[in-house]
Order: sequence, then structure tokens, then C-alpha cells
Amino acid sequence: METDDMRKIKCGDSCSLSGSSSPMIRGVSWEPEYQISWNDTLHHSHAFLANDDSIIIAVSVCKNCFTTTISTPSGAKIKIDVLQSFMSRLWLELDILPCEFDTSGVTTDERADSAVRKAIGLFGPNVSIPRLSIGFKNRVEVDCNAIRLVNLHDYEKICSEYLWKNLLKQVSIFSNLKPNIYVSFISSTPQGGGVALMRHALIRLSKLFQLNIQWYVVRPNPAVFQVTKRKIHNVLQGVSTERLTIDEKDLYEKWSRFNAERYWQSSVFKLADIIVLDDPQVVGLIPFIKEVNSECVLIYRSHIEIRTDLLSLNSSQKDVWDYLFKGKIEKCDAFISHPVNSFVPSEIDKSKVYFMPATTDPLDGLNKTLSNRDIEYYLHMFRRICGEQNMPKLDISRPYIVQISRFDPSKGIPDVINSYKILRSMLDSDHIDAKNGHEPQLVVCGHGSIDDPDGSLVYEQALNMIQNDTTLFKYRHDIIIARLPPSDQLLNTILRGAFAALQLSIREGFEIKVSEAIMKKIPIITTKIGGIPWQVVDQKNGFLVPPNSPGIVANLLFKLLQDKAFYNKIMNSNVGGFLQEEFTTSTQLCNWLSLWNHLWRSKRTQTEINAVSVKADEGIQWYR
Repeated sequence: METDDMRKIKCGDSCSLSGSSSPMIRGVSWEPEYQISWNDTLHHSHAFLANDDSIIIAVSVCKNCFTTTISTPSGAKIKIDVLQSFMSRLWLELDILPCEFDTSGVTTDERADSAVRKAIGLFGPNVSIPRLSIGFKNRVEVDCNAIRLVNLHDYEKICSEYLWKNLLKQVSIFSNLKPNIYVSFISSTPQGGGVALMRHALIRLSKLFQLNIQWYVVRPNPAVFQVTKRKIHNVLQGVSTERLTIDEKDLYEKWSRFNAERYWQSSVFKLADIIVLDDPQVVGLIPFIKEVNSECVLIYRSHIEIRTDLLSLNSSQKDVWDYLFKGKIEKCDAFISHPVNSFVPSEIDKSKVYFMPATTDPLDGLNKTLSNRDIEYYLHMFRRICGEQNMPKLDISRPYIVQISRFDPSKGIPDVINSYKILRSMLDSDHIDAKNGHEPQLVVCGHGSIDDPDGSLVYEQALNMIQNDTTLFKYRHDIIIARLPPSDQLLNTILRGAFAALQLSIREGFEIKVSEAIMKKIPIITTKIGGIPWQVVDQKNGFLVPPNSPGIVANLLFKLLQDKAFYNKIMNSNVGGFLQEEFTTSTQLCNWLSLWNHLWRSKRTQTEINAVSVKADEGIQWYR
């Protein structure tokens, strides 16, 4: 079988799949270090100019010539596509998106041309960003089922020996629980926010292990999302006290029934061995799952801070929680929370409670190392976006402070702006320029989520703060508030170049942007709420401050700007090293596999399987 291997490159890059003795692809060739010996396996190549800075190249190769295997501790064999090692270099070193297609046609030229057309279809008007792909039964087609970013060897290199061995062990145990054991994740949105980012990374890694793990999303309904965000999500987090009405409950239940009956009740719900439901938006599906498959392991994953201290009589939080718990969450076999005991309501059977942190992927576009060329490209993209949104353009010769987050009421964006205002006033009063004769800029940016109707409202509120506050108005040329397209490398570039990062949430489960800043050695100032204290060692790799304390934040920023030794101490801290692996995709998959292995056996034998490692702190159970 032949496979046409696609790569998206920028003009000016030296890129071709021809070896030194092969013909050039329309005058484009590899740098010597990227040349590869294809012998007789390179059949054909075809190039297409997509726009002024992008080229798509199709190359036909014999896939079977590029395979090997690795062994798990149990002796099982996992096939590895050696071609993917080369493809991962394209992604990690050149920021090229390698794609792989199976094609049909009479001639290799016809097949290569077909692959080019397929590759073009993966991208929207902005050729550097792949389209979001939703397939049959609303299944999320991670990486469009064609883009090949990394391979297992790449993950092995970034894991400790202990983690990698344990991961292979858990994969082997899981694969032997049942032939082709099937896991389904169900979420409210495929894009925007930390849950979607984690799911993309988890499915990508599980595919490399050839595990049958799928991810589905509900059909969006703006009216329902108004209810789930403002009357459920925000209320549980304590940022709203609105109460659910009977009509709103009816709307939510009809929408849940529609999704169950339209997409999954006769297929996914019946066939899945394990189903994981992400957050309150999808708990309305639980009765429909139980109706057709009482034997499946059903897990509720809570990604938010539930204000259990507000679950008192007559509170709106109590009303919402009771509605979600009775007949829904109470039927689940496990309740997964961030590792904070106060996030777990007392009604949950403690034997069903497990803790798991949010994670990020060191190899995806949010975290991988970017070359200077790539950084220049994405900074140019950011400046263009700023111009389109009537924002000042970022001056990279000056330091800037950044908060990257959704425009959400819980993210503390007003505190970010007020902290910056106080900082600039301090600098003005002391007649001090911040760094190398330049005062700092402020960048508040992020992209939205289709299940979050608050995004536009919070964004407009932030703009109004700048326009209506006379003190802020004079700094308006140094403040950028921007809504960004879903480009991971763009967010990576902005965070990586920051002088300091903020995350001033007033309510938070885990904030993975905090971990990403620490991984990049960017000083982070964040609030002492939710699961964030698990991520930051105060005064070592960042700073923990009380919520709603812009004055304290401004003083810390002032010290970082004026005290170079203090700044370098935070930047060069290695304290976060022992924590970083806990917050990566490899650990997340290992956690899930260990949990699934435990729950699957327990449900069938009714005996506890000793598959849990207990973390000493607060007796929290972590799956590692």
C-alpha cells in the first residue's frame, strides 16, 4: 500500500523529500541535515502553492518500508512507523504540519495530486491553522485524522524512566482487559478552554498506542449554553447566584435527550465499555447511558472548582448541585476531581472519589520549542491581528506582561488591568523607566469556546475599562486586549516572549497556563485559589497572591522590573522540575489507564484491586 505524505511549509524554507540523487521538487530542496535516503521507495512528488507563504508538498512512499516494533514489559509488540520519526522532526524542528493520506488512482501522479487536494481541505482561509474536524456521531477527529505530529519515541524522551515503564505497563494491562476495549469521552466543546486542549493531546497519544479511545461532543445550542454556563457552571463556582428555572431545566433535558437519541444511544452508549463525561454540561446524558448499558464503567470528570462551602440550604449552589446529583452524577462509578478535597461535595461516596490534575503536552504547539524564524512569523501574525482589532501593535523591543485565558468572569481580567494601572502609576511617580529605558506593555489575550456565551461580554467589559477609566486611558497605547484564532503556536510565542505572566483568577480548578509559564521559565504571579497552589512553589518558581489584590500584584511586578537579580532567580529556578511531569499528557494517560484498569476489574469482581498509588499529602489518590 502506498501512502502520500503531506507537509505544509513556508516559502523560503529549504524543503523537499528528494535525496541528493533525486530530482528537486519545483526548485525546492532540503537542507543537508534533513535529507533522507529513500532508495527506491520515493515514487512521486507534487507541489502546490497555497498562498504567498505556504507550499503543500505531496510525496508518495512505500509505507511498509518504514516500520519497526517496540516491546512492552509484558512482551507485547507495538508497531512503530519509522517514517513518523522523520515527520515528527518536521513538526518539532521546522514547524511543518506533516499529513498522511491513503489515496487511490491509476498513476502515482494522480495519487499525489489527490493528496494535495486532501491536504488543502484540512485548512481554512488561514492556511497555518487546520480546520476543526467533527465526524460521524459527532466524533472529534483529532488532528483531522491525517496530521502526524509526534511518535512514541518523542514521548519516551521527555518522560522519566519510571513514568515511561509504568505507562507501558498500564497500556499492556488495559489492552488485555478485553479485546478492543472501547472508551468514550463526551464533552461540550471540541475547541477552546483547557478541557478541549487536554482531550486533543490525550487522544493523540492514545492513538500512538493503538488504543480504542474516542472523543465525542454534543451538538451546540446557544440557548442551552446560556443555561449551562450562567446558571450551572458559574453558580457552582460561586461567581453567580442565579437560579435554574423549571423552563430552563426542561430546555436542558430536551437538549440532552436530543443528543442521546440523535447520536449515541443506539451505538456509542451501547458499545462503550467505559464512558467519561466532562463537566456539568453533559450530565443530562447519564440516564440515557444507564438505560441501554448498565454494565459500562461510567465516570464523571469535574474540571471546575465547586464551591462546596456554599452548598447550604436555600442557596442557588445547593439547588443546582441537587439537580445534577440526583438521578445523574450519583449513578456514576467514579467522581474525578482536581486534587483539592474541598472541590468534592459531601454527597459523593468517598469510595468513588479520585483525584487527577489538569495537564499540558510538552510536544504540542503550546509548548514545543520554537525557532527564531517561527517566533518572528507568529509575532507578525499577532501584530496583524492587533491591527485588525484596532489594538496597538506589540513592540517586542519593550517588555510586556501577559495573561492568556478565556474571556470569562472567573479569570480576574479586571484585576489584571487594575494591577497594570497601579504598576504604571508607580513607575510614573518614581520617574523610572522599567527596563532598558522602556516601560512595560500589557497583553490580555485568548480564544473563545462555543459553549461559553460570556466571552464577548467579558471582552467588551475589558475594552470599556480602558476607555472609561481616565487613569488607564493615558496608557491605552500600551494595552492590548485581543481575541485570537485557535493557533497553539501563536499562544506559545506570546507566552514565551513575556517578561512576566499573570493568572489572577477569582475561581479556578487547575490553570494549566500556570504550568506552561513555569515550563517556559516565565515568572508567574497567580492567585492562591483552587488547585493553583499545587502548581506554584511561592517565591521560588512564581508567586501566590490573594484574589482581588491588584496592589500586591503591582508591587511584585515592580520588584521584578527593577531588581534584575530577583528576576533572574525566579527565571532560573528549577523547583518546578519535580512537578512538571505530573502535569503532562503522558502522566494523564497513565492516570486514566490505571484508573480504568482498577474500575473495570472492581466492577466485575466486586473486589478492590490494588492499582492505586497514594500520595502522602492529604491522603490524595493519584493514578501515575
